[in-house]
Parts: sequence; structure tokens; C-alpha cells
Amino acid sequence: MQDHGGFIPGIEGMRALAVLMVLLFHLDVPFLDGGYLGVDLFFVISGFIITRNILADQERDRFSLREFYVRRFRRLFPALLATVLLTLLVGTIVLPPAELVATAVSSIYAVFSLANIHFWLSSGYFEAAAESQPLLHTWSLSVEEQFYLFWPALLLVLANTRQRAVVIVILLAVPMIAGLLLRKEYPDAVFYLLPFRLPQLMAGALIAVLSMRLVGASGNLAVLLASAGLIALSS
Repeated sequence: MQDHGGFIPGIEGMRALAVLMVLLFHLDVPFLDGGYLGVDLFFVISGFIITRNILADQERDRFSLREFYVRRFRRLFPALLATVLLTLLVGTIVLPPAELVATAVSSIYAVFSLANIHFWLSSGYFEAAAESQPLLHTWSLSVEEQFYLFWPALLLVLANTRQRAVVIVILLAVPMIAGLLLRKEYPDAVFYLLPFRLPQLMAGALIAVLSMRLVGASGNLAVLLASAGLIALSS
């Protein structure tokens, strides 16, 4: 755990597992009806990686909000733009006019990191109409990008591990309780909107904060157990 800012092969394996779960879910593979929970796993991973990298840079006195956002933009926007343009290009060939217009509208929201809000207002993820929304998957990226707007700055304000842990637990527990109370009355909001996705992101962030203070085999075991428990809880 010493090289806090380095590459972690195991994390890439978890990412692959999360993507595979969602892919198999959308292919209607029998006995994998819960595969959409791969999205939850992906959020946990994102919360861990972003928090870990920010704290590592802070410890080395080299963290910059400007550089953070430049790196995020370079990493995410080119792939997003390519996906949107290719989807629109193919859509002009295969989509009916009404669905092409809807896809064009959703592409604008996706580029401005508002896709989750757009799909929340227009349709539910599990409704039949959602199958005709080729950019529906961009909702989760919008959630992450909205998370990036406040979390790095908040970490800069929190001066020590105890403060960070307390705030993270609050941001994990309160939205989780709210989501449990509102999930039947407002299922789409609980699914799409950032406040209700904070528990997954904060689960990863809490693991990152604690892992910065744990070293050796016992530390790795503690992080492993915490990761498994928090992923199960967020799911």
C-alpha cells in the first residue's frame, strides 16, 4: 500500500468484472438479473481511485484543482465525444426520425455532464422505451463528472484523516437512508441522481482514506475486508 498513487492491477480486474456484469445483464443472460449492480461496483471503484490519487498528491504537495480537471477532461471527454459522434452517425442510418431526435437531445446533455438528469426526467432505466436510447449508458458518466465538481475541493478543506472519515461516513449514511426511504416513491430519482449515488462513491472514498494509514499484510487484509463489506452494503 505504500505507493498510494500507483497503478493497481486488481482494480482493473474489478472494473472488468463490473463492466462484464452490466453487459451480461443487458444481454438478458439467465440468472444474472442483478448484473446492473456492476454500476454500483464501478462507482465504488471510482470513489476509491479519485480519493486515493487526490490524497497522494496532497501528501506530496503537488495537488492542483486546475491540473485535476485538465486530467479528467483529457481522460474522459475525447472518448465521450467519439462515442456521441459515432452514435449519431449510425443513428442517422438505423434510427427512426423521432428516436434520432431524442438521441440528438440526449447527446447534448451527455456532453454537458447532465445525461443522468435528462434520463431521470424523460424515462426510467428499466422501462421498455429505454431500449431505444443508445446513449442511455452516459448517465453514469454524468454522475461521476458531477461528483468531481465538489469532492476534490471538499477534500482540500478537510485537514486530517479523522475529519475526512467523519464527513465520508455522513455522506455515505444520510443518502443511503434517504434512498431506502424514497426508493419506492421515487425509484428513477434514486437510480439516476448523484445524491443517491453518493453511498457507493463514499464507500470507495472511505476505503481510500483508511488505506492511506494502513501498510503491510495486515493493512492489505483490512482494506480487502472493508472493500468486500462496503461493496456488499452499497449493493
